[in-house]
Amino acid sequence: MRSRLLTRVTDVSAAEWNALGADNPFVRHEFLAALEDTGCATTRSGWKPQHLALFDAQGLAAAAPLYQKDHSWGEFVFDFNWARAAEQRGLAYYPKLVCAVPFTPASGPRLLCRPDLPAAPLREALLAQLRAQLEPHQLSSVHALFLDEPARAACEQQGWLMRRDCHIQWHHRGYRDFEDFLVSF
Repeated sequence: MRSRLLTRVTDVSAAEWNALGADNPFVRHEFLAALEDTGCATTRSGWKPQHLALFDAQGLAAAAPLYQKDHSWGEFVFDFNWARAAEQRGLAYYPKLVCAVPFTPASGPRLLCRPDLPAAPLREALLAQLRAQLEPHQLSSVHALFLDEPARAACEQQGWLMRRDCHIQWHHRGYRDFEDFLVSF
């Protein structure tokens, strides 16, 4: 298995990326490409694409949407106090790596795996490669945001520091219209 950092999600085909089980609309190739093509997720906006891709003999085996960040804007995880504390102690908090979907505080898959392969070893390999990027690129840390349960469990098993926070979610309960929604209160 070999790894590669993609500077654009379009460095691999939509069919390959989406075959990794990207049925969540926010990690689909089309959504990530639209963020990059419109300038929303680019180096200029502070979201430098560094998508992690793992390849085997059949092609793309696993991937993670990954960005190098020089600030925390657009993450919906307010770690500005951590950055300030690091700065006060003479430590660099930025640049950092963020495994996330830009500007999207919706939980979902972040460690994408081809369905014909065992997922657990692929998630483990992705997390190992995320960590391996820190030193050579002089990055302070890697953050994985709004994870689905399998990715969260993989991070915990690898000894990642888990952040506990409050996340408000809305679920459509079959409301006919907005008035029907309001009546539920």
